[in-house]
Amino acid sequence: LLSIAIPNFLHAREQSRRKGCIGNLRKIEWAKDAYLMEKNLGTDVTPAEDDLWPAGGGGFLKAKPECPSGGAYTINDGKTDPVCS
Repeated sequence: LLSIAIPNFLHAREQSRRKGCIGNLRKIEWAKDAYLMEKNLGTDVTPAEDDLWPAGGGGFLKAKPECPSGGAYTINDGKTDPVCS
């Protein structure tokens, strides 16, 4: 029974991490697009983390998204989707 349950548990955990990471990437993309539109900036601009989630609050996101797998997010410019390492 354990030989069936453990691989299924590991697969479910990895799927959950993947979905969490994809959700965070969508949030970053939304915040980046909102920032560029609000500031009337072109798609060649790359916002800084402080532009999207400032330390004191009041940004487009309340806090910096944390990758469930321990990776690091790269925002990229307005033409390029954010990525996770």
